[in-house]
Amino acid sequence: QCREKSGTSNCNTHSGEGNGRHMCAVSIRRKRKRDHLFVFFFRMAHDADAPSVPNPLITSVYLQRVISASFGGSCVVLLVTPFDVVKARLQGQKKRALNDVPGSRLNGMTDAFLKIRQKEGLSSLWRGLRPGLIMQLPGSALYFPIYEVVREMVLEREPSQFWVAPVVAGLVSRTITVTAVSPLELIRTNLQANEVADASIHGNNIASSFVNIVKRHGWKQLWGGLMPTLLRDVPFSSVYWSGFEYSKIKLKSFYKKEELSRS
Repeated sequence: QCREKSGTSNCNTHSGEGNGRHMCAVSIRRKRKRDHLFVFFFRMAHDADAPSVPNPLITSVYLQRVISASFGGSCVVLLVTPFDVVKARLQGQKKRALNDVPGSRLNGMTDAFLKIRQKEGLSSLWRGLRPGLIMQLPGSALYFPIYEVVREMVLEREPSQFWVAPVVAGLVSRTITVTAVSPLELIRTNLQANEVADASIHGNNIASSFVNIVKRHGWKQLWGGLMPTLLRDVPFSSVYWSGFEYSKIKLKSFYKKEELSRS
């Protein structure tokens, strides 16, 4: 016989005392689990029509943010990829032997645009476009929910520290997102920095570049350059979200005053 009274258990068994106590404890744990599940589903059914705080992971608002951010980011990548290619070539030309081919040196942005187009074709200005586009969806899908969750956690623990919440949430969300997409970022930079003629050495697509980097440098190299990227993006993200939350509060206050004055 196994009973539970006021948080304590009393067990009377016909077989050994130790085994009986163990079986009694297991029975009590199972009963508690069933009770918790019952309460959980009862609350779900009871609060189905009641207003509740939306979960950023499942609401349509979250999907709208992910889709809009992915679409906007894809448009930006499509427009700025030629500038990224030129920047990568200008930064990487010091590592190559420039006197092998006469006139191979790139003298500024305009000269780089013209020489890349003449030597490799217009499409070469969009090298690395695919990994740049692929990065947008997982980056947005991670970034926004992590920001919302961390922000709510900080506000629950320290409601008075409102300005700390966006700083911490922006820092954490950007750090996780940048770390997750860092291999794709490296592959994109690798494709942009090398000419089409060197594709057999450095890779001409995502798969061949990935295999080439792992074979030549190991798995850790996929996260090469992570620290400079974090030092660039994380402070920006914290400042950005702080400004966003501040502006949102000011605009809400302004429109509320406008409505009160009209009424």
